Amino acid sequence: DADELESWIHEKLQAASDESYKDATNLQAKIQKHQAFEAEVAAHGNAIVVLDNTGMEMIGYGHFESEKIKQCLDELHRLWELLLRKLADKGQKLQQALVLVQFLRHCDEVMFWINDKETFVMADEFGQDLEHVEVLQRKFDEFQKDMASQEFRVTEVNEQAEKLINDDHPERETIRKRREELNEAWNKLKALTLLRQERLFGAHEIQRFNRDADETITWITEKDVVLSSDDYGRDLVSVQTLQRKHEGIERDLAALEDKVMTLGQEADRLCSIHSDHGSQIRGKHAEIMATWEMLKRKAQERRRRLDESYLLHRFLADFRDLVSWIHDMNAIISADELAKDVAGAEALLERHQEHKGEIDAREDSFRSTAEAGQILLDQKHYAVDEVKEKLGILENEKSVLLALWEERRILYEQCMDLQLFYRDTEQADTWMAKQEAFLANQDLGDSLDSVEALLKKHEDFEKSLNAQEEKIKALDEFATKLIEGQHYAADDVAQRRAALLERRNALLERSHTRHTMLEESYRLQQFERDCDETKGWINEKLKIAMDESYLDPTNLNGKVQKHQNFIQELNANRSRV
Repeated sequence: DADELESWIHEKLQAASDESYKDATNLQAKIQKHQAFEAEVAAHGNAIVVLDNTGMEMIGYGHFESEKIKQCLDELHRLWELLLRKLADKGQKLQQALVLVQFLRHCDEVMFWINDKETFVMADEFGQDLEHVEVLQRKFDEFQKDMASQEFRVTEVNEQAEKLINDDHPERETIRKRREELNEAWNKLKALTLLRQERLFGAHEIQRFNRDADETITWITEKDVVLSSDDYGRDLVSVQTLQRKHEGIERDLAALEDKVMTLGQEADRLCSIHSDHGSQIRGKHAEIMATWEMLKRKAQERRRRLDESYLLHRFLADFRDLVSWIHDMNAIISADELAKDVAGAEALLERHQEHKGEIDAREDSFRSTAEAGQILLDQKHYAVDEVKEKLGILENEKSVLLALWEERRILYEQCMDLQLFYRDTEQADTWMAKQEAFLANQDLGDSLDSVEALLKKHEDFEKSLNAQEEKIKALDEFATKLIEGQHYAADDVAQRRAALLERRNALLERSHTRHTMLEESYRLQQFERDCDETKGWINEKLKIAMDESYLDPTNLNGKVQKHQNFIQELNANRSRV
């Protein structure tokens, strides 16, 4: 049994002494095999105990080979202990080999990831435009998240390496070297990552600048299309609409100018930071400034042209309004018919004067329109010929209106004069009709008193005639003035004047005739009165003459004296007869 056990131990010592752990392949299987080997050795542990007990019994019984038995047992124990040491040493080396393999595999995995990502962060692709840069940035952000998640693996490798070195691993130099290689690669990756981050940030700034620049140029181009329009309005309303639209564009340009200035500052900043892209950045900025300056010139030019168009159409609108107003006023002034009486003529003149007030009230409009036209002429406006023509038309239309107003004023004043003449002639006719009725009286009186009364009335009538003579004379002079003034009704005035004067002359003649007849009637009545008085006196005196007082001889002297006085009285009254 001892020989068999010794032979088995030698066999197992040979197996325990192999250096299969140095071959890193299939270590897990080797460890499992070693664990089975350890179990097998452990299972044979009872065999040596049994041999120990048997040998000790034999020695205890004083076996003649006790010394040999003891030597045999000692050798078995030595071999067994050696086997256990070899077994433990191999197990430890297998575990160390496994840990090393795991460490190296972990290192290799991390290094593979680092090398793979190093290729990523060392890529020269930084985007062709902002969208591309943002795509790359998102990928880089994902990479940074991945890198953050991988950092703990680097930490694990370092911790594992530190532990293995502290545990005095037989491959500690290899472990230390691999750790240093890993840390160096990791730090390099971090440096490259930081560099790419900076370069991506720079690329993003540049592409954002390019994007903003392109958008600005596109916006400028869009505005350039609007500002390049040759539509400056067909009338005042459309011009004002275009001006409001242009004011909106100018407000946009004011905002855009801030953007252009900001882009200029950004270009300077980027050139100072990214000198390798300075040429491209300056070129883009120069393109912006060129298009911007061109746009500003076009905006200023369009503003000038719109202002010119506004002035022109404002002038033309005012011109049309004034000409239209003139035509309306011509129609209004010409519409009134001549009056049929003095009140109508007065109202006509009053309305006509009101029209003059309206014309005078428009004087400021005429003056401002003429001044506006003159400004256009002084500025050598592109429509100078049209403006000059319109100014001439306006001046002519105004002159025609004023001439028409003056013509109608003269006509209405003539109408007023005519109606006054008609009124006065009608009044004169009415008065003369009354006078003619007075003269139609055939009563010449039937007594001296009645004749005297009629003469008194006729004298008053003649005074009235004389008083009216001034009016007739004034009417005659007024008619002469109208006729000599080439009044439109001069013929009718002349006829009426002639009829009036003829009637006046007839009236005067009839008045004179009646006055003569009344005087003759007065003389007749005086004669008849004198005849009656003389006849009465004669009859009275005849009574005295026929008195027969002489028959009475008394107081004859007195009677003679009285008779002599009577004779003298008769002689004195002889002339009456």
